[in-house]
Amino acid sequence: MKKKPNMALWVVFASVLLVSMLSSCDNRVNSKVLIVKNDSASAIITVSIGQYISGSKDSAPNALVDGDTIAVGGSQIFYLAPYSKSAIHLYISNGTDSHNISFTYDYEVNGHNEAITATFDEMEIAVDGSNAEPLVV
Repeated sequence: MKKKPNMALWVVFASVLLVSMLSSCDNRVNSKVLIVKNDSASAIITVSIGQYISGSKDSAPNALVDGDTIAVGGSQIFYLAPYSKSAIHLYISNGTDSHNISFTYDYEVNGHNEAITATFDEMEIAVDGSNAEPLVV
């Protein structure tokens, strides 16, 4: 006599498999948000973001769309590649003042992907969030 597989056992197995697939960790890699804030007296006309993922370290083009600016008091969101292999190099100009900063950051802080804020004024670019730390050159 042939033994029939226990249907209840198969249902339990399929349920456990389905639940484990649906409740597994989110393994998607997300970009890092960079918010550029303009605290200067003029509109920002150039934002260049240099990041080394792999390959050459060519100079970064203007991340703003042609003719686009960041108004005084305004901000704009940019996206950094996840897990950059070295420091981020940021250049911002409003036509009168321009500043460079190189900084490192932590991709996750307390298990969360925090945004980085780069605030531009006449004196400097200050970075905050995601344990961003300027590199002293």
